[in-house]
Amino acid sequence: MRATYSSVVGGTVLAAALALSLSAPADDLLSQKVSEAKEYQLVYSLDLAKAGAGIKYDVDKTAEISGAFDRVAYFLELQKDGQEPQFVYVSMDAFTDDVAKIGVPTLASQAVFQQAVANMSVVSNVEGVTTGTGLSGNIEFWGHNYGPQNKAEVEGADNGKFDFGDVRAEGGNYGSMQVHNTAAKQTVFAFNHWVVGANADLGIGNCPKNHPDWTFSKSANTYSRKILQVLVRVKK
Repeated sequence: MRATYSSVVGGTVLAAALALSLSAPADDLLSQKVSEAKEYQLVYSLDLAKAGAGIKYDVDKTAEISGAFDRVAYFLELQKDGQEPQFVYVSMDAFTDDVAKIGVPTLASQAVFQQAVANMSVVSNVEGVTTGTGLSGNIEFWGHNYGPQNKAEVEGADNGKFDFGDVRAEGGNYGSMQVHNTAAKQTVFAFNHWVVGANADLGIGNCPKNHPDWTFSKSANTYSRKILQVLVRVKK
């Protein structure tokens, strides 16, 4: 269950209203904050408060993606009680042609990606997060445990900390969904250990203490609102 050093009718109306509210940021907040997002289609929306051993998306439009896509984007909105919402948007050249593998990389999805990603764009209102276009990035997506050793030899990664260069184990179910700005040695966002629900690891930018990629932070319960959306740009 842990990342380790050795491995890591009324009801119908209500449901419809909930799905609409969850998809709204892709049509409203996101498009207001990020002009690029107007070119993208929403694939998944997930209220991370519902995360657990199984991931059931509030919105799943995979059946509506009719063509090949060349870009993938993630929009994460976090908010604490009494505070303004924080957000990050990150897009990159598609790292797979399988739309079923761009969401949360659960064991059931069989999504495993540890690789560089090209032409990354980042927009955020979180202080300290490096924004821009054409950025060098890498992703660490899997449902297994992992350790801090930089087995992939990512330049600048720390063998003693969980960061942007870790090693995936073959077993366990801790889980890592991390996008990194490699050149800046910075986590763009991370969502780890979702199987535990409220005590999952979640954050934008580098974690201010301990491990930069939020491993072991149990930080998800500090947010009253936490919405993850996944989008693609379909080729014309």
